[in-house]
Amino acid sequence: MTKHIQITIRGLHVNSGNRFRTFIVAKQLGLSGLVWEDPEKLTIEAEGEEESLHSLVSFFERIHAGIPNITTEIIEKPVMYYEEFLIQ
Repeated sequence: MTKHIQITIRGLHVNSGNRFRTFIVAKQLGLSGLVWEDPEKLTIEAEGEEESLHSLVSFFERIHAGIPNITTEIIEKPVMYYEEFLIQ
């Protein structure tokens, strides 16, 4: 069953490859949605199977483990039926 989550990560350095890294991982996991970044946060809207969404969240937990001042918020939202994964 397709689900939709929004992941907001605060405390990252802007322009350090976060959007592209997210894009690559999401594509590998077969997810659709989009990712964008502003000076305060990285935001990911991702849709797909629950297991793939969990893998995306786990990826970020692994790469941010032990880094101070990074916070992650995950919200389940209604499915938007994105056709692909895009960088904005």
